[in-house]
Amino acid sequence: MKQFRRFLWALLLIGMAIAIYSSAVGETAPEKINWGGAEPAAGSWARTADAMEFSCPMDAARDEPTILLRSAWQKYQVLVDGNVVYTASSERNGAFHLFRLPPGQELTVRFLDCAPGSGAESAVLQSQVYFGSRSGIQWMILRENLYAVLFSGFALVLGIACLLAAYCMQRQHFGNFYGSVYSLGAYILLAGVWVLTDSKILLLVSQKAGLVGMVSYLSFYALHLPLLQFTIGVLPEKRRMLEILQAFYSGLLLLLMANFIFSLPYLNALVMAEHLLMTVTIALILYHGFREMRRGKNKALGRVMAGYVLFAVCSILAITIYYLDSSLPYSPVYMLGIFGFILLLAETAGQRVLEQINENANMAVYAKLAYRDVLTGLGNRAAFVRETQETKQSAAPFGYIMVDVNDLKKVNDTLGHPKGDALINRVAQCLQRAAAEKGNCYRIGGDEFVVSLNGSREALLACADRIREEIAAADAGSEFPVSAALGLAWSEDQPDPIPAQVFRQADDAMYADKKRMKASREA
Repeated sequence: MKQFRRFLWALLLIGMAIAIYSSAVGETAPEKINWGGAEPAAGSWARTADAMEFSCPMDAARDEPTILLRSAWQKYQVLVDGNVVYTASSERNGAFHLFRLPPGQELTVRFLDCAPGSGAESAVLQSQVYFGSRSGIQWMILRENLYAVLFSGFALVLGIACLLAAYCMQRQHFGNFYGSVYSLGAYILLAGVWVLTDSKILLLVSQKAGLVGMVSYLSFYALHLPLLQFTIGVLPEKRRMLEILQAFYSGLLLLLMANFIFSLPYLNALVMAEHLLMTVTIALILYHGFREMRRGKNKALGRVMAGYVLFAVCSILAITIYYLDSSLPYSPVYMLGIFGFILLLAETAGQRVLEQINENANMAVYAKLAYRDVLTGLGNRAAFVRETQETKQSAAPFGYIMVDVNDLKKVNDTLGHPKGDALINRVAQCLQRAAAEKGNCYRIGGDEFVVSLNGSREALLACADRIREEIAAADAGSEFPVSAALGLAWSEDQPDPIPAQVFRQADDAMYADKKRMKASREA
């Protein structure tokens, strides 16, 4: 039957795929409507004494001419018909900029300080210029970077959910795993920030490309700190190694901040160091993780290692693309690895949370059983002792009613232990009905009970009368005799009103009542 269901599901999926393909191929549709045009500018390069220039013709009929410039060279001028419309000379400029141009015939981008033999020519020639209308450029940016918006929204929701879950776990004393959930939430949020700032989508709302680029670098370098902290939770035996790696990442992050603050020329070296450290980190975690998996002691490690494998493949592919041609879209590849990685880590965290919930529920049950009499459901001797400790801290008057069931041994011997248990339960029910919500009932021995009350002496006497009435009513309709001896004591009647002394007085009064009842039956 299971094989048939699998075959049926496969058949349905194949059928849907064929239907979608045949519909896409067979349909005749009108030409797609674009929101304006945008394309790479077709022009030529020229060199001057200390600059390199890219020139291309402008379409005079184009509405609101706009260019998108991508360049790692941070000193340039934008000219229209020989007139300078923008100059960039700061070392803090970003790699992407949008320019809305005045109407003209020719566009020129002049890259400054590019003297022959300076090594700048190769960097400048990698620059890219896209030309089009404003709506066309904006639509191109939105279309090419929609993945960043979707991923960042996903990361924001899931990251905040993790942080809130960790906070609730911490408040509820949910073990120590809440720290790992905090780390996972921070990692997911940083991943969302990096993907968003590494894309060009923010050009639609801000021209501070240098600031956006700096946030992108900082979030990428900080990304691995919470990830390693989460990994410590699943590989605790490798804590020392992972903490050393955290120290290296922290050092690189500090160097990166210094590079930005003091405008140092070491950004490329720091990027290479970060990529190298990432490669070493992934290799070490995979090696030690799979060793732990072979030992079979860590069940949750399988999902984490599957995530690391996906993350490693996508990271290596993205790094390779970056060094082969940084103009190619490497960040979506890396983002794909992060996305799959996050899903697997979130699943692992969810499983751990469920396990912790079950463990806490079991502990709550065990704690309840520790203070509960199994037969009657009343509090047991441990619960009564705990209450007496609390009573010592209070100045309020209190009293005890001791209750001892008569003839329990006789019922056990003649009618059997099930009837004896029924007798114990019936007396316990009488005590509960009599005390109602005014007192607490405990079974402290085989046939001994105690009822504790706070309030007045009159309330204690009234409760004792209700117990006698309930027991008499139970005896009237029972197949075996139901009776009990009672003794009570009030704290304000004692010279030393401590719980132990009041309990002893009530116990003595109960035994006196038991002797009286025995003498009455013999007479």
